[in-house]
Amino acid sequence: MYDPHMNMTFKQYLSKYGDSLASEKLSINPRSAAAYRRGERMPRSKDIPKLIERSKGELCFSSFFIGDDA
Repeated sequence: MYDPHMNMTFKQYLSKYGDSLASEKLSINPRSAAAYRRGERMPRSKDIPKLIERSKGELCFSSFFIGDDA
């Protein structure tokens, strides 16, 4: 489950699983996952709660708002 001391950024999550697997886990398009990982786009604010839920605790709100290498 979520550990506030081990928080990973959204980009780190995408890099950890790769675009294909991360897109399956998060129910997003693989092309969107790649764009998010490269920093070309970010998810809409209204979609973030769904992504957090689908990550099964690996992501939290701050994962989307903290620096790339936090």
